[in-house]
Amino acid sequence: MTGARAEAAYSRSLAAFRTPTLGLLHGRQAPFVIAALSMLFSPERPAVPVADAHAEVAEALDELRSAGHDDDDRRIPSGSGREVCRTWAKQGWLVQQIDDDVEVYRLSAHAVEALEITGRTGGGRTRVSNSRVRTLLDAVERLADEAEADPIKRIARLTAERDAIDAEILRVQADGTVTVDDEELYEEAENILHLARELPADFTRVAESLKAMQRDVVAHLRRDERPTGEVLREYLQRAKDVMQSTLEGRAFAGALRLIGDPERIDALAEQLHDLLAHPFARHLDPTQRAEFDA
Repeated sequence: MTGARAEAAYSRSLAAFRTPTLGLLHGRQAPFVIAALSMLFSPERPAVPVADAHAEVAEALDELRSAGHDDDDRRIPSGSGREVCRTWAKQGWLVQQIDDDVEVYRLSAHAVEALEITGRTGGGRTRVSNSRVRTLLDAVERLADEAEADPIKRIARLTAERDAIDAEILRVQADGTVTVDDEELYEEAENILHLARELPADFTRVAESLKAMQRDVVAHLRRDERPTGEVLREYLQRAKDVMQSTLEGRAFAGALRLIGDPERIDALAEQLHDLLAHPFARHLDPTQRAEFDA
């Protein structure tokens, strides 16, 4: 490793540890912060009224202090639930918004990432699985197929796929049965949950970018520096740029194209409902079932 490479790697590492995500995980109070945020927020409860959050954090603090965990203020924060939540908002882990005239907290993209990291490392189950590897191999194969510009090779691939499908149809018709392995299906379900958990942070970043632009627009309008129409035109152009020029924006736009069809959403809901009724779903714990359904 050359000196220049080491310095560049060290600079990247320093920059990473300055982000709110690693700042949260690296802090002495990280176990409490992660525990409290995971209790406050869930797929069914993405936003929490500010007053409720303050009360619930205060209750968690009181419970831990009464259990003897208050011997080290560096691990269990001091102060009230309100003070703790306000600190988390300043650190970039909570976002305050107005939702239907009610002030609420939402997880920031950095907090979503931190919860996902701790969820992966604390699950106790190996993350390398047949399903996970197959997802990777399928993605590589799909990319190679889409990049193939030779008509002869593309036709050969499609023909091979058709022959494999025809062979499977004949086999099922001959046997009259289909064998399923509950353990493999459970593995697939875990992989789906893993993939789904990757999405919120990207989507939250897009939402936070749009919120920042909205604040800029309001500030410009209040200062009355430029005509209202000019300010709004700039905002619309910047919003369009966010959706087209960033990875998160393109991911969000692509997702909307995939799931924007109401019929597709209805079909997805029906498929998930049917899967949860399948025998393999008994292996899912209550948290996984809730995530799968949500």
